[in-house]
Amino acid sequence: MKSRRYQKGLSMWQLSYVLGSLAVFGIVGVKALPLYLEYLKVERAVKATASSGSADPVSAHRELQRRWDIEDIKTIQPKDVKVLRTDKGVALNYDYDASVDLFFNAKLLLHFAGNEPVNLGGQ
Repeated sequence: MKSRRYQKGLSMWQLSYVLGSLAVFGIVGVKALPLYLEYLKVERAVKATASSGSADPVSAHRELQRRWDIEDIKTIQPKDVKVLRTDKGVALNYDYDASVDLFFNAKLLLHFAGNEPVNLGGQ
């Protein structure tokens, strides 16, 4: 039996497995980051529109379109944000999927959803 002092560190196969795994997670992270950053832009635009008190669907979509143009949002359109009447008031609701190619025929699909109540001046 070999002594323990000759068995220190990683073997070449273990090192290639670790580096390969890190590379795959790195690629997924780099590809997912722009989608997540755009989701944060969508969330910020919807919250700002909801806090302005636009309960009318036409004015809400007009204000969302202005914010979409400023933020350069491409994965969802303002018409896809729904103005819903609930028992607690009015809310802006969005629900969409965003995908990006990873490599070869593999895709990454992320689902984003949110619901923001509209501030109707003191409610």
